[in-house]
Amino acid sequence: WTFSGGVEFFFTPGLVLPARGYAVVAQDVGYLQSRFGVAALGAYVGRLANEGETVTLRDNRARVMDEVSYALGFPWPIT
Repeated sequence: WTFSGGVEFFFTPGLVLPARGYAVVAQDVGYLQSRFGVAALGAYVGRLANEGETVTLRDNRARVMDEVSYALGFPWPIT
């Protein structure tokens, strides 16, 4: 599976998340861990535009599984 749109990330084949589970990816894995104590699966490539864009989660056949719109401001942190 992959994220696309502003950022790109390729999930490790065979990764299984439990129902209501989640995975974290970060631009800077080390900073996330040291600042917030959160471990990430890995680093994504690219960056999100503050003006807004859509991040898409696609399965291994490139089918859209989910999308989220991102823009600076609520509900996303602004600090």
